[in-house]
Amino acid sequence: MATEVTEQGVSESGSAKKPGRKAAMWLVVYAVALVAGGLFAFAFAPDKGRAVTAVAIPSVCAVLVLVCALLASLLGKSRARGMIGIHLGLVLPLVFAVGLFIQGRKALAEVDRFEEAEAAWVAMDEGERVGLDRAAHFEAADAPDHNTWYKAAAQLGLGVASVLAFGLVLTARPKKSDRG
Repeated sequence: MATEVTEQGVSESGSAKKPGRKAAMWLVVYAVALVAGGLFAFAFAPDKGRAVTAVAIPSVCAVLVLVCALLASLLGKSRARGMIGIHLGLVLPLVFAVGLFIQGRKALAEVDRFEEAEAAWVAMDEGERVGLDRAAHFEAADAPDHNTWYKAAAQLGLGVASVLAFGLVLTARPKKSDRG
């Protein structure tokens, strides 16, 4: 069996690698990153009951990305399906990036509100705290009762990963002549 090195990769049979394979690989890596980001947020969340969405939403997004990867890997067999997979694989990370950056910015604002409310709570002397519940204090300050840095880190980190995924899939697209 002859081994040939081409622009698309190494081939054992003398023909180039299947078109769309590299883009599909980057989409799978991105899907894994989405799930890992959700698990990160879940692991650091103080209330595991409310943090289930930290895993659920990125996991659903990962499933959509995996469907794109599957379709992209079919490029050699079905040009239409492969191109749908690659192009949706380019659009989804951008859509996710916008949503993640918006939510990440909100989470950063929550961190600021928490830190201000926490500083005010700590600055109170015992006499001022009599009859005042900590939860009520944070609610009155329109602040979460815990630091939400983990949400901001996960959302902004996944936003950056989404932009990177877009760039990697864009550069991994097969050349027009190799698309079938």
